[in-house]
Amino acid sequence: MASHPKESLFKHYRESYGSSSQVEGHFVEQTYVYILCCAGSSFYVGMAKDLESRVRAHNNGHGPAYTLRRRPVGLVYFEIVDSVRTETQREQQLKRWSHAKKQALVLGDLLQLKARSTAVGK
Repeated sequence: MASHPKESLFKHYRESYGSSSQVEGHFVEQTYVYILCCAGSSFYVGMAKDLESRVRAHNNGHGPAYTLRRRPVGLVYFEIVDSVRTETQREQQLKRWSHAKKQALVLGDLLQLKARSTAVGK
């Protein structure tokens, strides 16, 4: 399977900055909220501390039943967050979004994302 541009970006980030960052003099373990594109073009939203290992686990069948039945999956979007609370809130927010709104986020289509944010039921 060909590498997705977001996967390349993630690898570049990890090589450049590692897996933790310094905030106000303290090192903070980074966590990720991510979106996978599953077979059939559905999306799966999750969170992880080690994103590369988590995506690999999904593809190896060591994930939730949803992705198990929809392999292969590919990483199409991720955000780096600095706290479990923020991570959980963002994951829940993205899970409530429609497929179209998630797709706009993944594609970086800010006009569609804004339209989907203001439209009721979209």
